[in-house]
This record gives sequence, structure tokens and C-alpha cells, in this order.
Amino acid sequence: MDQYKIRKAAVTGGSGGVGTALIQKLLSENVEVTVFQRKDSKRKNNLPVHRLLKIPDEGKGAGAHRRRRE
Repeated sequence: MDQYKIRKAAVTGGSGGVGTALIQKLLSENVEVTVFQRKDSKRKNNLPVHRLLKIPDEGKGAGAHRRRRE
């Protein structure tokens, strides 16, 4: 079963309660985690500092590629 081990994961809403717990679990399993969150997130400090944790530039986050509805 080790051949199916997760090596990378993307998490949205990573600064919330569930997201933070999920990130901690993934990092403990040595999974590289990329976190996408809103620019205006007030809980950015909830994210741990870890060598496997990646946080893309805010301007290039999950919402940056949405088209504006007209």
C-alpha cells in the first residue's frame, strides 16, 4: 500500500479549525502541503511554520483566476 502514499496536497481554507488540523496531520505524514486562502483572511497566523508548507503569493491565490461576472 505504500505505493499509493500521498506526497503532495492542496488545502483551501487552511487557516480555519478544520484546515489547520488537516494541515498538521498531513505535515506529520511528511506530505508537502500548499495552502490557498483569501487575501483578507484574519487567521493567517494559525498556519504552522514548516519546511513542507507552501503558501503561494496572495495575488496568485485561489480567487485570482476567477472571472468577474458582468
